[in-house]
Amino acid sequence: MPIGTFALAMVMTALSVWAIERVEDQRREGQARAAASVVATALDRRAHSYVSYLRAGSLMLGTRKDPTREDFESIAGGLLDDADYHGALGIGWLPVLKPAQIPAFEKRMNTAGQEGYTVHPAPDPASRMVVPVGFIADMNERNRPTLGFDTYSEPKRRAVIDQAIARRQLTASGPVSLIMQTRAGEWQGFLLFMPVYGPGQTDLPRGFISAPFNAGAFLSSIVVLEKIEDLEVRLYDGAMESSRLIARTGAQGASMHPVATQALTLGGRRLLVAVDAPEGGLTRTAWVALMLGTTIALLLAVVARIVSRRAEQDREALLWLREQASIRASLTRELNHRVKNTLANVLSLIALTKRRATGLDEFVEGLQGRIRALSATHDLLTNSEWGPTALRDVVLAEVAPYTRGDDAAVALSGPDVDLAPNDALSLGLALHELATNASKYGSLSVATGRVDVSWAMVGEGVVQVHWQESDGPPVPALRSRGFGTDLIEKIVAHELGHGVQLDFAVTGVRCTLMVPVRAPVAFSIRARQQNGQGKGK
Repeated sequence: MPIGTFALAMVMTALSVWAIERVEDQRREGQARAAASVVATALDRRAHSYVSYLRAGSLMLGTRKDPTREDFESIAGGLLDDADYHGALGIGWLPVLKPAQIPAFEKRMNTAGQEGYTVHPAPDPASRMVVPVGFIADMNERNRPTLGFDTYSEPKRRAVIDQAIARRQLTASGPVSLIMQTRAGEWQGFLLFMPVYGPGQTDLPRGFISAPFNAGAFLSSIVVLEKIEDLEVRLYDGAMESSRLIARTGAQGASMHPVATQALTLGGRRLLVAVDAPEGGLTRTAWVALMLGTTIALLLAVVARIVSRRAEQDREALLWLREQASIRASLTRELNHRVKNTLANVLSLIALTKRRATGLDEFVEGLQGRIRALSATHDLLTNSEWGPTALRDVVLAEVAPYTRGDDAAVALSGPDVDLAPNDALSLGLALHELATNASKYGSLSVATGRVDVSWAMVGEGVVQVHWQESDGPPVPALRSRGFGTDLIEKIVAHELGHGVQLDFAVTGVRCTLMVPVRAPVAFSIRARQQNGQGKGK
């Protein structure tokens, strides 16, 4: 019961923790979906606002055949002053030239104040066109190396320029390194190319207004502005693949898993915003529920253990009481049986003594002696708790009054044999009659007389007891039959279940008794009682 109680309580605790975590997962999923929608909307709003500026600049630059630096900066200045365009690295003018036009263009740029301006890398004379970086509105040390760089020479930029020419509208690139000299993965971003056409131009544009975006800064500005916390936000170019990852920000970790995505389109290119919720293990509420549930489960198990132990002790006590009651009932029945047997023996002794006695004194003397014999044997049985009683002790109890110290008139010999209580009573009664007769008329009536009592096992479960008198007065051939003879040959023989051989020889009385030796479990009520108590306790 304690184990089952603990297991049931822990199952309920686990279900509670699972339910709490399930609710928390749903909350995180909802938070992620809301964040994905907010980020995608903000990115789309910012990007299209920037696109609007690029389109306006394209229209204004389209009216100038060879725009000067002043023309470009007057158009780009408004865009760069707008604080809503975090992540944009500036805006540039990229003219479209033929390879043969490069020397004149370089000379014009140097004359306009951009000393040392050269187009690089050196183009192939057979190249379709050259698209160098002419002006950059936000000129700094980071952007300066890009002046004169032929964007058409780099495969990714060339692909998006060709696409912009084919579409004749603003086009976004895929993931590119914004600074060519940087290590792979640094300054990752994307470019917007807006073709600028003059009046009547249908082939190649005059040039491009280009805007590079640092994808990480662009995305981070949105996350910070929208206060998106404890979430990882990633920006992909089209598909959600590691090779097409543009930027990522927020709580990054190995335990992230995609929760919500939101797509947007910029410059004809599909971008994908993915928001992940961190799996930081169990929540505080779940931990509290787990610890509280475990504590309650342990307490319930302890209580169940106490209750089950108490119930077990009660069952054991009840069983012991039942066994004790059974033992008392058995003892009562046994005592009743023994009392009845004793009373029956006393009544028989009284009846036989009365018939054989010639006077009151003889009646009283004979009856007292026989009752004392029963009492002596009863004392032996009481000392042995009515269990097995030694045959030697029974003999000694009956002949003890007739022994004389070291010069004993009675000799005993035989192995150690234990008798059942009823058999001991019967044997004691027979020996009393023999000893009484010997003390009155036989060997024990004279100083020189002697009695030998010996016994030996004569078979399985039977011991033979032999009484032999010697050196006493001669036994008369003609003698009346007394009470002792009837007692031994009738009552004792009946109780022992074997015949008695009684011989009144001239040299002394001889008597042979066959006494059964029973196994203790067949007659020992105390043995059963002790076993019952041991089991109950």
